[in-house]
Amino acid sequence: MQDFRSYHSICRDIVTRWVFPLVPDAQLLHDSTYVHTKRNSYREGGVQVARSAMIGEGVVLGRGSVVGEQAVLKRVIVGRDCMVGSGAFINESHIWSGAVIGNNVTITHSIICDKVIIADGVSIPRGCILSYGVRIGSGAQIPEFARISK
Repeated sequence: MQDFRSYHSICRDIVTRWVFPLVPDAQLLHDSTYVHTKRNSYREGGVQVARSAMIGEGVVLGRGSVVGEQAVLKRVIVGRDCMVGSGAFINESHIWSGAVIGNNVTITHSIICDKVIIADGVSIPRGCILSYGVRIGSGAQIPEFARISK
């Protein structure tokens, strides 16, 4: 990956079907079960989305992921087995497998890698990358374009 913008742009092209047949619902992986829904959104089996959650266009939800009450997701790719807490707002970001996003968390234009845990009420501003297994506690203040690893 050269930079976040390139990574995000390539992912957006895949999700918006500009590179058909390379799309999530093409089942290119042996255990892939994505289904294309309205507004270029995709869901795998076993996804749980609360009724009051708002899933916008261009959202990909991996198998076993859970989205809490009043969460808002716009142009987000969520990996498998992720937990998105109630009241979370995630925009133009990538959440990799096994991540836990607390209640009332805000994430904008960032990458959250595998098994990251973000406590309730934290704001992750644009351009951040949280590496594998990082834990962000409540009250943490993360600057823009931060790179955080263990």
